[in-house]
Amino acid sequence: LEHKNTPIQDRLMAMTSVQQLATNPAYHLQNLMQPTMVAVPRLAADFKDYAGAWRHLLAGYKIAGLTGVRNIDVSKVQNLKLRETLQKIQDAGLLDVGMDEDLNQFTRTRSGFEKLDQASGLAQKLIHKLRQISRMVEATNRISTATAAYNMAIEKGKTHEQAQQYAIEVVSDTQGDFSRTDAPLIIKKLPKVVTQYRKFQLMMMAHYT
Repeated sequence: LEHKNTPIQDRLMAMTSVQQLATNPAYHLQNLMQPTMVAVPRLAADFKDYAGAWRHLLAGYKIAGLTGVRNIDVSKVQNLKLRETLQKIQDAGLLDVGMDEDLNQFTRTRSGFEKLDQASGLAQKLIHKLRQISRMVEATNRISTATAAYNMAIEKGKTHEQAQQYAIEVVSDTQGDFSRTDAPLIIKKLPKVVTQYRKFQLMMMAHYT
């Protein structure tokens, strides 16, 4: 659990995230479609009900709109057991994630040169806006997926505890747990700039396998 500060690598990773993800329309489109590409097939396979998976995901998007994805507030969910489940997933750090960790490392440069500092300030504001877009899409994906998984499990006869655990697993498997503690040992040992984006690929390979 020891954390080693790597400011140079963190700054390089933030710049790469901005270039390859935040400013890339294809990334935002793929990110937006992740529940339909990964979560729906998972639910459909687990419960042998493709139409039901779509129905519950669409209902999940309504819950995501209700809770708000800029500042998530699960207290607005009327179903108390679903609210408890979403709160548990949020406490685990699985509702509000994305490129935050990388992009937070891109802090404003204060060099003493006015023009350079102004440019750094503008870049920081732009990156903040892009980060908000990514965060909102990620939150929408995760809330809708968790809601669909929980409600579908309940509909298929699972207990509250079973449905809650199933929702946690589905969110983690289909949307990803990007915490460092959940990374494979090889990713923790290798330099960050070498393993950037590799964890998502490994997760998807494991999920489809």
